[in-house]
Amino acid sequence: EVFTVVAKVTTECEIEEQVRQRILQEAVQADVVPATATVENSSSSNFNSDQGTISTSITNSSTASKTGFKTKLFGTGHTVVDISASPETIRKRDLLEWSVTYSPKTNAWIASVHTNQKALDTNDAVESTRTIETFSSPTKRQAEEVGLVMAPPRMLAFSENPTCFICKGTFAVFRRASHCRNCGVCVCSTCSTTWPSSMIPDTYNIKNESRVTVCNACNWSNASFRDALLCGQYDQVVSLYTTGNINVTRPFSNARGGEVARPIHCAVKGGNLHILKWLVEERCCPIRHPLQTSRNGTIRDLGPIRTSKKRSLLNIAMSDHKLDFVRYLVTDQNMSLFEERGLNPKNALQNFTVLLQMLPETFFMGRQSELNQLLTEVQSSSFGQPMTIFDAALSTVESNSVVGVISQDHNHNDDHNLDGFEEEKDENDEKITADHQPTYAEC
Repeated sequence: EVFTVVAKVTTECEIEEQVRQRILQEAVQADVVPATATVENSSSSNFNSDQGTISTSITNSSTASKTGFKTKLFGTGHTVVDISASPETIRKRDLLEWSVTYSPKTNAWIASVHTNQKALDTNDAVESTRTIETFSSPTKRQAEEVGLVMAPPRMLAFSENPTCFICKGTFAVFRRASHCRNCGVCVCSTCSTTWPSSMIPDTYNIKNESRVTVCNACNWSNASFRDALLCGQYDQVVSLYTTGNINVTRPFSNARGGEVARPIHCAVKGGNLHILKWLVEERCCPIRHPLQTSRNGTIRDLGPIRTSKKRSLLNIAMSDHKLDFVRYLVTDQNMSLFEERGLNPKNALQNFTVLLQMLPETFFMGRQSELNQLLTEVQSSSFGQPMTIFDAALSTVESNSVVGVISQDHNHNDDHNLDGFEEEKDENDEKITADHQPTYAEC
C-alpha cells in the first residue's frame, strides 16, 4: 500500500510537470507567431531592411514573450530577506475598532471588539454589531489591555498590494498571496510560515483553523521576544513589544523540543523580576484562569495558568530557588503555596523556610486555618527531620494567627542547609547568624 501511494504521488507530480511544460511551450509559440508576422510585414514595406536586423528582432520578441509569460506564472524579485537586518519589514498592526465602557449592572468594565472587517468596510451595521466580542474586566486599565490584545489586525487588500510586503516580489499564478494573520500584510509563501492557532487570540482566527499563516517578520519578532524573556533582557523585551505585533498573553506553542509556556513563565525562568512585574502589572497578563460558571450556577476555579508540563509561576520559581519571585507572587499577587502539589517537599521546605524570614509579620493575619492544614500535611509525610523546620517556625501561632520566631537552627543538618540563598533585611538590621534566632520584627 505504501508503494502504491508513493507511485500515485509520483505520477501526479509528473503529470503536473508535463502539463506545465506544455502550457509554457504552447504559449511561447502562440506569442512568437504574431511577432514574426509583424516583422515580415515591416520588412515587406521596407525593402532596404537588413536580414540580420529582422532575425535579431524576432529573437528579442521571442525572449520578451517567454519572460513576460513566466512572470505572469511565477512572478519576479523573490529573494530571502534577513528580518533582523531589515526593520522596515515589520509593520505595526492596524487594529479593528474596539472600545471600553462601564457596566453599572455588573460593576465591571467591558471591552467590545469588532471582528468582522468586511462588515465595517461596507458599513453593514447589523452584521458588524452581531460579530462584536465582549470581555469583562474589574478595572478600566485591564479592559483597555484586553481590547489591545483581542482586537484583530486589519487585513490589507490584495488588489492594492500586488507585491510581497517583505521581499517585494510580484504575486503570480504559482506565487499566491496570503495574509499574515498576526499583522495583516500580504506575503508570498517564501516569506511566510505557519503557527499553531493557539499562538494568536481567538478573535484573530476568523476561519477557525488549526494552523494559521504568519509572515517571517512576525515569526522573527516572536522568537526574539521569547529569547529576550529567557535571557532576562528587559530593554529588549520592551523594545520588541513596541513593534505592536507581540502577543503577550499567548503561549509559545511553536517552541521545538521544549516546554510550551507563556511569556509570564519565560519571565520567571529568565530570572528578571522587573520583566514579570511589567507583564503582570503594566500589560495586565493574567496569572490565573478566569472563574467559570456552570449551567447550574456553580463557580469553578481552574487555578493558576500552567505550562505544558503543568508548572505554574510559583512552581517554576520555587524549583529554581528564585525567592524574590516567590515572595512577589505570594504577597503581591496572592498566589497560594497550597496549590503547588507537584513540588519536591524538601525543595519546597527550603524555599518556605527562607521565605518566612522575608515576609512581614502581618502576612499571616487571618491564615490560621491554612497554617494548620500545612502542618497536618507536613507531619503526615515521611521526610522526618526536615519537617521540624515548619514545626519550629510555626510553633508559636497565637490566637491572632501571628507567627512569633523562627527557632530552628539552619545549621542543624548539613544536608538541609540553604546554601546560596540570601536573606533580605533592612540596612539597620543586625546580621542574622545561626547563633542568633531573629524575630520577624528584626527580619
